[in-house]
Amino acid sequence: MDALQIYLENFLTSAREGAIITPATPEILWRLLRWPLAALLLGFTALGLLGIPALASARGFFLSFSIASFARAFGRSGLCVAFLLLGIPALVTIPAFFLLCVQSFQAAWRLAGRAPGQGRRELPYHRDYFFRCGFCAAAVCVGFLLERYLTPILVMGVAGALLQ
Repeated sequence: MDALQIYLENFLTSAREGAIITPATPEILWRLLRWPLAALLLGFTALGLLGIPALASARGFFLSFSIASFARAFGRSGLCVAFLLLGIPALVTIPAFFLLCVQSFQAAWRLAGRAPGQGRRELPYHRDYFFRCGFCAAAVCVGFLLERYLTPILVMGVAGALLQ
């Protein structure tokens, strides 16, 4: 845990000095899109009945582990750092992810319950399904803008107060 604390202190020190490096656009997009994209794709197969709960559990575990690591390293001020780095984009991307998980799980459930030989008429993908997918894509775009432009500014502004 000492290595993590040293890493976080170095990160906050560089942020306080304005030397924070904003991740590249593809890296941010991958970080924001991988979970919702996996949930969406699992909704097109009956394997989503097992995959979507596992995916949502993994997402929740990794997010809570990251927040707990910040809290362990810095106490209460670590929660502020965790919110700035993880929570601001997550305010819009996590609800979108869970919306995709719910609708994809329902689609996988309906696919698994179909009898062999049933035609396209019984597929669970309708206009509302894709409308919600578009809404979630818009939420991920907002999360991208928040992480790319707002988060670095807030971290640089708050880093000095957190290190004291």
